[in-house]
Amino acid sequence: MKTIADRLVNISRLNFVRNFATLSGGQAIATLIPILTAPILGRLYLPADYGVLGTYMAFGAVLATIGNLQYFKGVIVDKQEHDAIATLALAMRITLGMSVLALAVVALVRLLEPASWSNSELWPWFWLLPLTILMASQTAALQAFANRQNRYGFMSRLQIVSVVVTTGLSIGLGLLKWGAAGLMTAYFAGQIIAFFYVIAGNREAFGLARRAQWADMRAAAVRHRDFAQWTTPTAVVEQVAMAFPIYVLGLRGGMLDVVGHFNRARSLLALPVQMFATAIGQVFFRRGAEEIARLDSATHLFYRLAIGLTAIAVPMFGILYLIAPTLFVFVLGPNWHETGEVARILAPVIGLQFVVQPLTKILWLHGYQRLDFIMSVSFAAFTIGAVLLATQIISSPMNVIVAYAMAQGVMYVAFLAVAFWIAHRHRHLRAEPAAL
Repeated sequence: MKTIADRLVNISRLNFVRNFATLSGGQAIATLIPILTAPILGRLYLPADYGVLGTYMAFGAVLATIGNLQYFKGVIVDKQEHDAIATLALAMRITLGMSVLALAVVALVRLLEPASWSNSELWPWFWLLPLTILMASQTAALQAFANRQNRYGFMSRLQIVSVVVTTGLSIGLGLLKWGAAGLMTAYFAGQIIAFFYVIAGNREAFGLARRAQWADMRAAAVRHRDFAQWTTPTAVVEQVAMAFPIYVLGLRGGMLDVVGHFNRARSLLALPVQMFATAIGQVFFRRGAEEIARLDSATHLFYRLAIGLTAIAVPMFGILYLIAPTLFVFVLGPNWHETGEVARILAPVIGLQFVVQPLTKILWLHGYQRLDFIMSVSFAAFTIGAVLLATQIISSPMNVIVAYAMAQGVMYVAFLAVAFWIAHRHRHLRAEPAAL
């Protein structure tokens, strides 16, 4: 006869699977749309057009990580709803300040580099970086609140709406021969639609956050200060390290076509990460917090997740490694052969990312933000150093990408080892239920 505890475990297991299925279903649709439209887009745009988009997105991604100082993660961790609203309000107000600061920085760069600004199709787009920070960071905070409430259907629809708008407009403007401006316009349109959609879906929380008391927000700032002090710089250095070849090749070398190949290869290879790993990570973070509150450990959930992710990643990215050059030319067209070569170089690294990205949430769950920061800074420095060394010693841009991939691979292996060490260290003496 099943005990009440056994039934609760079964319900918890079913909820995890249901939540993951809902969120990953939206991820799957949002991923399939770019895959299905890639042959069209590959023939409407040139690699240099994607180089402009990729370089802008590289800056936008770094700045978005500091948009609310990662306080949005505290929205999920807070035990009381009142505290979560205060943390949400804090994250949203910090975002406003960061957007104004970014506008001032862009204006300063415009004054210091007038020649670069006027002679490049990339630089004028930087005026929109404050808007990107505002929308991306506010969207992340409100998504975190939806995650807290297990509203995975809403989160799933949000992804689909954004991708449909971005992809549809990209095709339309590509047919009109807009070039890089078409990709950029479609990118901003997708951000804007997602921003207003997430506000409309969280009207009540948005209203409560606007009326939050300053005392409650100050308490939230203290309660989750590790996210600002450690997680934020960690996220920044990780983003800088990931995008460093783009900075070197795009800004310093002026090789926007090479950046286009790199960015397109990485973005298409990363689609499985977005489709599965990101969804799993979001659910694992929420479910892991519940497991720790109940059992002081999420080790069984972690181990089962590691096995499942590895079983998916090895065959998927192994096949991509073997067929990437032929596949990318077939899908995108003859202008994209070099993209396939870049994809072959990056496939093992993206495969590791697929496994490691969800599992490293265990560092946050057990309060290892400082260790996360130290490791991230160390490996970011290692990656940046490897890219710069390759730039100085080897003239070939492809070998710069090889150096980047090798450094990133070392980083992911190290993070995976640390995640397993933490899971083993925090295993509970009591028998934990099977989590999946």
